[in-house]
Amino acid sequence: MSYLEDKFRQNEAELAHWEYFESEYHSEVQKEQSMLKQLRELNVALDEQSRRIHETETQSERLARDIHLQENRKNGMRHTQNNVEQSLGQIRTQLNTVQHQGSELSSSVGETEKALKMADELLQSCIQERCPGDKDGITSLWS
Repeated sequence: MSYLEDKFRQNEAELAHWEYFESEYHSEVQKEQSMLKQLRELNVALDEQSRRIHETETQSERLARDIHLQENRKNGMRHTQNNVEQSLGQIRTQLNTVQHQGSELSSSVGETEKALKMADELLQSCIQERCPGDKDGITSLWS
């Protein structure tokens, strides 16, 4: 009987040993499942953060383009304004030149009219009084 008792004790020890390892196994399986759950949660959080980073990058790129466009518009407006001011300056210069030429022409026309009037008066005077030195009868041409 001692053999059977020894075998019984040995079997009980092995059974206790197996129960311990089975308990450890279940504990490890639970830990693994918990870690897998945490891993899935981390992956979900990582995906969410990646999505938010992508949205932020997209928004940043859009804002950079908008800023660049605004700067180009401002530069274009400055360039256009400079061109307009330059053209306006040229037009003013041309206008001043034309006005000056107009004044000179008016003055010249006035002087020409005066000279013409004086010549006409002199001619009329000559015609009426017979110009001295009218040897060829110029007055006869006007009569």
